[in-house]
Amino acid sequence: MRVVKASTALGKKLIATGQKWEGTFLNQVYDKWSTAKQEAWDKCYEEYCNTDGAEQFSICSHNTFNFTCSWFTPEGMRLETFRNSYLIVFDE
Repeated sequence: MRVVKASTALGKKLIATGQKWEGTFLNQVYDKWSTAKQEAWDKCYEEYCNTDGAEQFSICSHNTFNFTCSWFTPEGMRLETFRNSYLIVFDE
């Protein structure tokens, strides 16, 4: 997992993406989806559910090929893309 400070240019970009809400479940953003998408969503949702204090799980970005999920934890914002896992930590 890549840790990024919220005050950096990348951190600001990731936060802007992560704050969007397009849906919570795959059926809210896709009419049909692949087994691979279902498995990826399941993995994200399981990690969210297993994180103490996690809140506001959502699909924050999607297109035909992939989607991005985000949620907040006590440590910061988590963002899961098809390529990377991020923890955006807020400056104190």
